[in-house]
Amino acid sequence: MLNLKTLLGIDDLTEFNIKLDNIDQFGIDTNTLFALNHDRLLQEIGFLHASNRKRKTPGFNYVMDRKYTIHFIPYDLKNKLWLFVGVFIQPSTYEVEKDGVTTTFYNLIPVSEFDEVGLNGRLIMKMVRPTKSQHFRFRLEDSLEWFTLNSILERKIDTKNFNGYENVCLTYPELKGIISNGNPSWRTALGNLNAVYLQVDKETGKQYVGAAYGEQKLWGRWTNYVDSYHGGNKGLRALYEEKGGEYFEKNFIYTILEIFSNKTLKAEVIERENWWKEILRTRDFGYNEN
Repeated sequence: MLNLKTLLGIDDLTEFNIKLDNIDQFGIDTNTLFALNHDRLLQEIGFLHASNRKRKTPGFNYVMDRKYTIHFIPYDLKNKLWLFVGVFIQPSTYEVEKDGVTTTFYNLIPVSEFDEVGLNGRLIMKMVRPTKSQHFRFRLEDSLEWFTLNSILERKIDTKNFNGYENVCLTYPELKGIISNGNPSWRTALGNLNAVYLQVDKETGKQYVGAAYGEQKLWGRWTNYVDSYHGGNKGLRALYEEKGGEYFEKNFIYTILEIFSNKTLKAEVIERENWWKEILRTRDFGYNEN
């Protein structure tokens, strides 16, 4: 039977805790953090205690009192599915002060021998409790049979799957995750067609119209934005120099206005780009300066 013991190659069950990190209920998108900001995810799931809580000592669910902890984040809670993050040791703690509150976190260090199994971000387990207990930290020997294999993804999770050109609407972090992880469905879709695209600044409402053509098409053009934020465009570069990259990460959305076959001439794509600039008035009220 394929359980956590056999899947991870565990010898001594009594060295392990399991922790279900259901912090999505507090507005934290753990799947996005897994794909885009792993350090932030490890901090969030390493929470131990906060000074503003009524309880003055850490609760049972947050105390990691064994050598190893197996961490899971929600994958599909309606169907009781959990995504394997990894196996960690927690040799020490650290404190973060903010707004008069002291929060204590474990230093979570991944255990390389379990990382080498290659199931992080891919292994999905179904967990069914035999009791009404609401605890989310368990001893492995007590809970091993609660977890059954649901599936193993072909590759680590991304933030979004490609669902048609007309449905493309990506924040900067989502775009970065897709590009950084080399998502094959997106790479195929964006790398095979010329396009006119739109960037929208949510903070100001200003827009930027651009065109993608050449060897890597839209995939290559949007990769430039992930790497530099401004892609070499004069108006966006000025915004970057004034506000910095964090502004783009918080406020920019990327979408597609029009797509063209590979046989479409560059001049035709540029003509359509200029048409969209005129219609949307992005030279007068947006970031286009040509």
